[in-house]
Amino acid sequence: MPPTKPVVSPAVRNLRAAALVVSILALAQAALGGTVLSGGGGIRDIHGYIGYATFVIALIATFFAWKASQSSGNKGTLYHAISLPVLALVQIGLAEMDLKWVHVIIGAVFLIAAFGLYAMADRSGNPDSEAA
Repeated sequence: MPPTKPVVSPAVRNLRAAALVVSILALAQAALGGTVLSGGGGIRDIHGYIGYATFVIALIATFFAWKASQSSGNKGTLYHAISLPVLALVQIGLAEMDLKWVHVIIGAVFLIAAFGLYAMADRSGNPDSEAA
């Protein structure tokens, strides 16, 4: 009998999609932030708008992480997902306070955390991945 593909819950599938969008937005934020640092003033507003969108999508990813944790019992992914909107809100505050270099450092942490959530979300739906 051929091996069967594990069934992934809709919450995990949605978490993966939201985590991918957050990762892409964080990467766009890094590129736009680099442009702002090198003197691209007009892009600063776009950087800010994408920052707000990133915050909202991170909240959505946290909701799906919560739903996925209810069925899988995996709380680590949930706690990691909770950190993203918190970091995004801190980022918004740092930008409003014009603390440029702290904003850049926390932005790098956010970028790493966003890709980390995608990796964790990809793992959380596969029961065989815990044994590997």
